[in-house]
Amino acid sequence: MAAKIGVNLSWLIPGQVGGSEEHILRLLRAANDAGSTDLKIKLYCSKLLLEKHSDLADRFENHTYRFSGNLRPARIMQENLWLAKQTRNDDLVHHAGGVVPFIRSAVPLVTIHDLQPIEMPENFSKVKRAWINYNLPKSVEAARLILCPSKFTSERIQKHYKTSPERIRVVSHGLDPSDLDDELSENFEPKKLFGNYLLYPAITYPHKHHSDLLEVLKLLETEIPDLNLVFTGSAGPLTDELEQQSIALGLQDRVHQLGRIDRGKLNALFKSALALVFPSAYEGFGNPIVEAMSLECPVITSNAGALGEVADNAAIMFEPGDVETLSLRIAKLNSNPGLRGELIEKGLQRSSEFDWLASGNSLLNAYRDALVLSGSTEAR
Repeated sequence: MAAKIGVNLSWLIPGQVGGSEEHILRLLRAANDAGSTDLKIKLYCSKLLLEKHSDLADRFENHTYRFSGNLRPARIMQENLWLAKQTRNDDLVHHAGGVVPFIRSAVPLVTIHDLQPIEMPENFSKVKRAWINYNLPKSVEAARLILCPSKFTSERIQKHYKTSPERIRVVSHGLDPSDLDDELSENFEPKKLFGNYLLYPAITYPHKHHSDLLEVLKLLETEIPDLNLVFTGSAGPLTDELEQQSIALGLQDRVHQLGRIDRGKLNALFKSALALVFPSAYEGFGNPIVEAMSLECPVITSNAGALGEVADNAAIMFEPGDVETLSLRIAKLNSNPGLRGELIEKGLQRSSEFDWLASGNSLLNAYRDALVLSGSTEAR
């Protein structure tokens, strides 16, 4: 009989949690594509999530709760009451949002995407910091295994919580073939709309450093007067401030905030950009880097967090916040077609190493390891 693996997605509000949404949903799809006869995965989530990602209902058995996931107290209550009741016959429950509920009826696993609330507390409210500081150590202690997307995050968990590396599994992102195969939008031609442009797909959270790119654009105003910036991603806390900054710098005609766009348009933007520029000050992974490389888009990225680990030697690197060096790197790429071609070639090679099915199998193997450790099954 297949072991029953519940996945707690009650925390996942579509469009609000950034890269962690992409990470866990891609992993689950990859695990489904990898296939297994010894494991049965079930999702516990909001109806809103299934409406936004309708394919999940076709891939997995699912159980939805009544209350809106936008009401945080109701969600927390769901995790500690409804979820415990629903999962009482499961062999494992994977809490993919970084917190293991206090009340639970099955052996827990937890995914910790990064430790930004611990290492960059200034980006979070006092209430959020208190919640994380109280719950995260307890979740690390309670979890049978801890999953994370990068060696960087694994090392940070070990440092902060004195956790043995044997209790951690790095389950990396994989490139979703369906994303890359999406047809380009016929009526969307980025070159005609934006000319020579840099792309940054990210919600406007403080640590993403969108404003650095406005400073860069101003510094390069004389050297590359036709350069534009294109930002994509759901609106974030600094979206309005970014617009005001672009006006104050006289750049409003060359800064384009497109919001969340469909996959075909995003692929077209990658393919036509001078480069993806990723100035973030903290990342547990950095999936847009891999996407850009796979679509022949050169990458210029900070070396913060896991970004250097992900990019390896296939990108131009800089220190986060160093806008002068970043400006020089962009100017060099703009004037050197040979360098651009070299980055594209290296990027294609690097992105091929993030295999979809390997990623799915890593998640399935983590579940199997946890079952063995919990005594629910014999080692396979």
